[in-house]
Amino acid sequence: MSGTEANWTIELRFESSEVVLKLNLFDELLVGRTEKHDSAMQGFDLASLNGEELGVSRRHALLRDEGDYISVTDLNSSNGTFVNGVRIPSNSSQRLNDGDRIHFGHLISTISIVDTIGRTSIRASKVDFNLRNAPKIGHGQRILLIEDDPRTTELYQLSLKRAGYNILPAREVVAAIRLMNAQAPEVVLLDLLLPSLHGLEFTRYVRRDTKYPTLPIIILSALSDPASVQQAMDAGADVYVSKPPNFKELIRLIGAFVQKHEAERASGQGTRKLENPAQVLENVRAKVTAPTANTIVMFMEGDNDPLSVVVSSQIILGRGGGMTNKVIDLDPYGAYDKGVSRMHAAIRHIGDGKFTLEDMGSSNGTYINVRQLNKNEIVPLEHGDEVRLGEFRLIVYMLNSQELRGTSTKTDS
Repeated sequence: MSGTEANWTIELRFESSEVVLKLNLFDELLVGRTEKHDSAMQGFDLASLNGEELGVSRRHALLRDEGDYISVTDLNSSNGTFVNGVRIPSNSSQRLNDGDRIHFGHLISTISIVDTIGRTSIRASKVDFNLRNAPKIGHGQRILLIEDDPRTTELYQLSLKRAGYNILPAREVVAAIRLMNAQAPEVVLLDLLLPSLHGLEFTRYVRRDTKYPTLPIIILSALSDPASVQQAMDAGADVYVSKPPNFKELIRLIGAFVQKHEAERASGQGTRKLENPAQVLENVRAKVTAPTANTIVMFMEGDNDPLSVVVSSQIILGRGGGMTNKVIDLDPYGAYDKGVSRMHAAIRHIGDGKFTLEDMGSSNGTYINVRQLNKNEIVPLEHGDEVRLGEFRLIVYMLNSQELRGTSTKTDS
């Protein structure tokens, strides 16, 4: 699927002839006319329809994709742009509807507007998305697909992989829970009629018993009766889609959820802080050893045991190199699937128990409290900061010798 796929197809039918002009609208299209010395224009060229004689300006009007509708803007034309007999003020816009009559000067046309997303397969939704503005291409985000039919799974995987997503397939609920706990997905696609446990049991489990209670769940089911739809929505589903789905719409829907999640994360709503520092230190005292003012403790997302390190000068956070005194290998925590580079970021001790974080030109970015660092940017680390390496999260605490009296820790020297 192309990232430049058009949202609309537009046809202009003219009363003065049998000509039909048809173009795809990606962003905006110029309506006007060329003259003999002009090159072909990108848009609706009305020169061949006696445009000059009928008062069409060379740059007459602009048709624009506004997301959930199309507008026309008069570009200060000589003889005006009219919609259903009403003239649009110069340089002003007007919403267009399918079947509207538009006058470009004295050239009269009727516009047909076709939404290229196609007929909807959404039966119910708790979220009101503008799917035409939603991303059409993913960037490796994980989608948990729970479907027991192999052919259907293969079809979904093919379409979603083409759209840029990483698919985690499961044919029943228990396997899906294992996958979800190992690699947190961005969105769940869930069939209802599954072996062993019904799909609604998975929905209730996510909403009630996991650390991802707001994980987007899209039901994909051949059941489309009102009772089944209502049951699923009551259980906690976000969207109910009937089978077979409109794949173009489904991919936009996934993109909209991913976009919403990333926006929340950027604004800080998606930040997951652990307990308050005092409680964390209380919980970790028995697990950390060797008192020193150079100690940092890292809590990895999805792992209950903290990793404590004494930083004499610096440590590298990355993967694939094995755990050494200088490199913290995050592969055991699923770092590869979460976009961690081999040499992703450095933590340096700058003296007096103070530390800095530096991005080392990573592929998928280094974030501190949801703010992305520039490549090779260095920032101070504060007690309780959330650090994200690609999609891999950890919380960093700095401990002093009084807090760790009588314990011992791995050192980098």
